[in-house]
Amino acid sequence: MKLKLEKMVAILLVAFVSFVPAAHAAQEVVGVFGLSHVNSTTALAVWVPVPEGQAVSGVRWYNSDDAAVFPVLSVVAGVKEAPERLALAEPLAFEVAGKEMGWSEARFSAPVASATSGLYVILWLPVGSAFAYAGSGGGAGFGYVHGDGQKRCWITGDGEVWSPFSVEFQVAIEPIFDSGKAGNVRILERPDAASVTTSPNAVAAARESMSTLSVAPNPFNPQTQVKFALARAGVVRLDVFDLRGARVRTLVDEPMEAGMHEIAWDGRNEAGTRVASGVYVVKLESGILRQTASLVLLQ
Repeated sequence: MKLKLEKMVAILLVAFVSFVPAAHAAQEVVGVFGLSHVNSTTALAVWVPVPEGQAVSGVRWYNSDDAAVFPVLSVVAGVKEAPERLALAEPLAFEVAGKEMGWSEARFSAPVASATSGLYVILWLPVGSAFAYAGSGGGAGFGYVHGDGQKRCWITGDGEVWSPFSVEFQVAIEPIFDSGKAGNVRILERPDAASVTTSPNAVAAARESMSTLSVAPNPFNPQTQVKFALARAGVVRLDVFDLRGARVRTLVDEPMEAGMHEIAWDGRNEAGTRVASGVYVVKLESGILRQTASLVLLQ
């Protein structure tokens, strides 16, 4: 196991890039870092102790590249020693992007608390977004701050084995706490790892299914197919809007099973009338999943 961890660190970590940004809260960011290789199961986890009566409603982090979009932000209850397997974490936000060289913020679909002493907040990195330099277009990167000698941050390249970040530094990610008094707070139990068998390939497939929405042909006339994948079964709402934000047609509003789905739109509104040529937006909603895609109708 030790050899595997050392090999992973050698492959993933790249040199720090120093700079002197403004301080945020009590943390002074002293540089940024990224990974030299990012595959479909590369992720970064940060340990967040959750005091009794508190809940976590989101995170703030120092982001390097505003063009990098983190496909999934997930959370899992656990203990401080090391994160749980990536497959056991629960996604709470999708398609998360931040500012260029600045503190950024992402909110969960609902506040969460932990039945253990804390949570791991996990950011899945964009596939192929190798870190080349700090700033826009340089690849996914994070700020880092001085550490306190405690292991708080980990990196994985296969979704199974986590390598601890240097205790001299820690990733500039901090929780956004909620009072925990709201009725929509969810208490997360530590998952039973023994009951889940998930290969790295299956994890990659799950990741892709969380963020898949496409339209083809596009442009179209007279009909197009809206394709999407659901990682979990649930109620699906699929609507078409015009550019003014007015709903043109509801294509789906019903429970659907997990997996791939394909829905046709014939360019007609709810009344069955053909709509005018132009740009339209299809919006997919299912649980915490929210995605949109543009489509062009040519008459």
